Amino acid sequence: MTSIKTADSAKVTTSVQSVWQQSGFEKPRPGIVPLNELISAYPIWFGEIPYLTPRNAKIFLAKKMGQTPVLDLNSDENLSGFLFAQQSRSVFTGCIFVDANDILARRRFSAAHELGHYLLHFLPVMQELAAAGEEEVMATEGLIYETGNDTENASATDAWAAKQIVLPGLETAENVMLFTQPWQETEANQFAAELLMPTETCQTLITRHQVPFGRKREFLANRLSSELLVSREAITWRLATLGIGG
Repeated sequence: MTSIKTADSAKVTTSVQSVWQQSGFEKPRPGIVPLNELISAYPIWFGEIPYLTPRNAKIFLAKKMGQTPVLDLNSDENLSGFLFAQQSRSVFTGCIFVDANDILARRRFSAAHELGHYLLHFLPVMQELAAAGEEEVMATEGLIYETGNDTENASATDAWAAKQIVLPGLETAENVMLFTQPWQETEANQFAAELLMPTETCQTLITRHQVPFGRKREFLANRLSSELLVSREAITWRLATLGIGG
């Protein structure tokens, strides 16, 4: 019987810790996470594109690279996030795009989600292929959100969160791999949540606010969402996973 792979929470936590260290911080800063600083610690270019689609992402990539990448990105499907990663002769670079028309909190989560994919899923595979002799690899990932997920009842599920559309996942001269596994989406969501809503920061804010607001999750979520610059749905889910409120 083939076992179904599940998300590795310990790996996600270790990866998030490495991001802070890579950025020169011993531990997460209190308050709003400086996401741009964290992303810029890697060879990744970050940009916001109005009406983000695979086709528009390809156009912007062509401008950035000075040549059109050989990728089948001709869909006009609306995206909230997009990741492009490239390995060329053992040099690893990437681009993260988000939809400029999304609200700021969602743009931040989308960017963090894509950074998670890059570090957890794309980079390790590209490094293996480079070690095996592949000279050039291109990887892409597209992110959309479930419709109707911005509900009042965002609980301890991923119903509000991201899902991935099928794009060319990892292209080499000889094979194509698609990053469409549910466990990878779960890991990317966990990565974004831990990066933008660090456990220690959440616990500090909860202790500060639970006296006037009690432990009612919806009241804490309203307060913490603005203090951490995340969506109410994201912090509600985060509080649930931390076992806070009800």
